[in-house]
Amino acid sequence: MLDLSGCGFSGTFENEGSERVSILRKLKTLNLGMNGFNESVITSLKTLTSLTNLDLSYNQFTGPFPAQELSHLTNLEELDLSVTGLNDTPNIQACKTLSRLKRLETINLSENNFNKIIMPCLSVLPSLNILDLSYSFSKGNSFPVQGFLSFSDLEVLLLYDNGFSGTIPMEAFASFPNLEVLDLSRNSLVGSIPSTIQSLSSLRALSFAHNNLNGSLPDPGLCDLKNLLELDLKDNMLHGTLPQCLENLSSLKLPEMKAQFGTFTEASYEENPLLCGPPLEKKCTDNSEVVMTDPSAQEDEEKWYAIDMTCFYRSSFSTCVVVFLGYAAVLYINPQWRRRWLELVEDCMVTCYYFLYDSVRKLSNLFHK
Repeated sequence: MLDLSGCGFSGTFENEGSERVSILRKLKTLNLGMNGFNESVITSLKTLTSLTNLDLSYNQFTGPFPAQELSHLTNLEELDLSVTGLNDTPNIQACKTLSRLKRLETINLSENNFNKIIMPCLSVLPSLNILDLSYSFSKGNSFPVQGFLSFSDLEVLLLYDNGFSGTIPMEAFASFPNLEVLDLSRNSLVGSIPSTIQSLSSLRALSFAHNNLNGSLPDPGLCDLKNLLELDLKDNMLHGTLPQCLENLSSLKLPEMKAQFGTFTEASYEENPLLCGPPLEKKCTDNSEVVMTDPSAQEDEEKWYAIDMTCFYRSSFSTCVVVFLGYAAVLYINPQWRRRWLELVEDCMVTCYYFLYDSVRKLSNLFHK
């Protein structure tokens, strides 16, 4: 293993002594992240055919995804090219060379700027299991459904913060029988959660947080995800009653818990004001109206301007103490300012004294008259 991350290297790898690295023919892990290398660094590494883990994140690449350059690293298993400035997709012939990477299972391309054509290019990777394309597409685009139809072996798919619009594209995920983690948070998805979500039977973690989803939770959909351990739906516009069957799933059994959904707290559903039922504090009436269990909760919502006076007094007192101590410290350190301050205090005392003296004398003369 060789870790040269954060060393301040920049420019081409040849200028930084690449010949010393190229002789390490048995090197398995190489970390060159958080430097300033350009895309030529990958060409300089093509002799390191034993590499299994390569981290080039946080460098300064330009141009397309370096498919042809990477194809020489035939033993590669994990690749990190996140935050490198890649902004295009190579041609079809270059993409086909990626099929040589038969062992590559994990690839992180987050925080770049690709277009939808990157998906067919990555689909030629025969062993890809974990794909991170978070924050990698231009905002406002629809979900690239066709591009995902060839990823049958994916187990982890991270697509948060891409600004995808439209409804949840279940047709794109229908061919993912082994998918265990799906993150579509911080997009612009609308509509309801489809009941066909049940087809993703291997899911263990699912996030649709920070979207614009509405409607009720699908009773026959989520309840069929027997392996689900983590669910995040916060900051949507969901409404209705939480399905009771969520507490009857049995993949996770802990003391005083009802299956894995019993471990989901209210935080999993927060910022969905129209949801009701356990574990939320809101009760659902027969006509689906939402009733607060705490009678003061409605009053708290109306009095949004209310201030916690205890916190207010404490913070005000703390502020005064800090200002006083800071002022005292300045006077202690600077003798010239301290002398000027004492002179000012003395002048104020003399002024006050004569003001009071004159006032008392005038009042005394007035009474004697």
